[in-house]
Formats: sequence, structure tokens, C-alpha cells
Amino acid sequence: GLVIEQLQLQGIARGLDGRWIAVVDNKTKRAYFLHEKDELYNGVVSKVLPDRIVYEVTAESGGKKTTREIIRKLSGETDQ
Repeated sequence: GLVIEQLQLQGIARGLDGRWIAVVDNKTKRAYFLHEKDELYNGVVSKVLPDRIVYEVTAESGGKKTTREIIRKLSGETDQ
């Protein structure tokens, strides 16, 4: 599966159904098209907006599950 921390946002397009589609790649330079609610290796795509993608990352440590949000903007900035 795709690891969220390794993904780079390359672009965002609107699909024929009107939903936003994020175009991402990783170190293999292979393109992937992500939609809201797509499940990834360590989380899920929670939102795709015209200028950013929002991931919900789940991690387990010491028997406790924690969730955090990672936002990748088209400008290349990352908010955590």
C-alpha cells in the first residue's frame, strides 16, 4: 500500500462526476489518483479540495491508536 508520508501531491483535477481527484506520486515516480475515503497503508484520504489533500493517519503505539491529520498543499507546503 501507499505510505502517506512518502506521497507528494502533483496536482488536483475535477472528475466527470464533479468530485476532486488528487494526483500523487512517491519515490518510484509512478502516478496515483486518489479520491476521498480511499484507504492507504497507514490511513485514509479524508478530503480532496481544489488546492490540497487531507489525510487521516492512524498509528498504534503501546496498544493505543492515535489519529492525526496531514495536509499537503499544491504549493508543496505540509501542515501536520
